[in-house]
Amino acid sequence: MRLFRLALEENSDGKFFKEIEYEYYCRITDLSQLDNASSKEAHEQWEIKIPKADDNAGEGRIRVRKTTFADGRIEYVQTTKSILKKDNARIEVPILTTEDGFKQFMILSNAGMIKDRYCFNSGDFVFEVDMFKKPDGSYCEWCKIDIEVPTADTVIPELPIVVENLITNQKYKRTPEEIELLDKLYETEFLTKNPYLRE
Repeated sequence: MRLFRLALEENSDGKFFKEIEYEYYCRITDLSQLDNASSKEAHEQWEIKIPKADDNAGEGRIRVRKTTFADGRIEYVQTTKSILKKDNARIEVPILTTEDGFKQFMILSNAGMIKDRYCFNSGDFVFEVDMFKKPDGSYCEWCKIDIEVPTADTVIPELPIVVENLITNQKYKRTPEEIELLDKLYETEFLTKNPYLRE
C-alpha cells in the first residue's frame, strides 16, 4: 500500500493488493496552501469502466496513468481494479506499461483526467489532493482528496489544509444532493473527453 510512504510512487509490481481508500470532495479557494505540499506530481490518466453484468463476476475498471515527477521523470502504470462495496476496498493489480501502451489505451477510453496531485503528510497519513486542470491550465476550485487507510475502522485525522463545502460521505452513502453535485462536477470539471474524437 502507498500508506505510510513519504515519497509517493505508484506501486507497479503486478501483484494483488487490497486498497482501502476514502474519497473526499471539497473546494479550495486559497491555492497558496498548495505550496506547503511535501510533493507534487502531474497526472494524465485514462480509464475504462466495467460494470457488473450477468455475464461477468464483478464490477471494476482499468486505468492507465502517466505520472510526471518533479525531477522530470515519467512513469506509465496500468492498473486493474475490482470493486469491493463493503468497506471502500478495491483489489488492485498495477503493472508498468509504455508510452505506446498509454496512447493505445487512450484511444479506447471514453474519458480521462488531467490533474496535478499535491501530497500532504500528516503523521502516518498522506492526503493526496487532486487539482483538476481547466483547458486554460488553471485549476478548478473543486478538488478530490484521497486518503488510504490500513483498516476500515481507522480514524482519519483532520485535513492539513483549509477547505470549503467538504463532502466526506462515501459512494453508496451520499445524499441525493451530493450525488447530483458530484455527477455534475465530473461531467463539466473533472473529466476530459477523448482527444482522438476530434481527429
